[in-house]
Amino acid sequence: EQSAALAAIREYATNHTQSLPDYVCSQTTRQTISPDAADPNGPQPRQTNVIEAEIVYVNHREMEKLTTINGKPAASADPKDLPESFSRGEFGTLLLRIFDPQTSAEFHWDRLVTRDKRRMYVFSYRVPKSKGYVIQEGKRTTVVAFKGLVYADAETNAVMRIEMQGIDFPASSSYQSLTLKLNYKLTKVAEQEFVLPSDFELNSRQSGGTTEVDAEYRNYRLFSADATIQFSDINSGR
Repeated sequence: EQSAALAAIREYATNHTQSLPDYVCSQTTRQTISPDAADPNGPQPRQTNVIEAEIVYVNHREMEKLTTINGKPAASADPKDLPESFSRGEFGTLLLRIFDPQTSAEFHWDRLVTRDKRRMYVFSYRVPKSKGYVIQEGKRTTVVAFKGLVYADAETNAVMRIEMQGIDFPASSSYQSLTLKLNYKLTKVAEQEFVLPSDFELNSRQSGGTTEVDAEYRNYRLFSADATIQFSDINSGR
């Protein structure tokens, strides 16, 4: 039963991303940076950034455009207000990244649970660095291996939650740890319902402090072919 469930979930993940429409949604992110109390320069104030972005998913690729940072247009934001380290998590494509056979992820049965009154299969997984999670550190990107849990509806095989933990951070990275909890829900796009990302929590420890991120996706709509917005490609790390 466990092997059959995993095969069905993998088939769902592959077909799901292929069947998604080209869409745009809004993402609101609240990022709180808490410096270590033992900073040699003395206690530093906690910093909170509220970041608005447009996310577009076209031809199975996810891209983004920052629109405002702390209430100001992103294009005119003061450089000091820009977050130095920010996840480029590819949240819309993370599901495919985990289940794509070319990723060579390892899976193991974990347990059966009930969430939101639905029975769910839970599998643990581990993804190698070669297909790892992308972190943006200033102008540099860092890729790390990651592991975690996936929760899939036992009736529909739809993945409704992904938990992730980054592992094996390189010594050159300012990151020491990173965890993610990503939730999905049924969402209407052009009068059709799709299972799409709804919100996530991202917590990390870097040299010098910790960062807590809470974000939600909303206002899903079809992507217009004549849209003129220029998006940066999350998949390529640009």
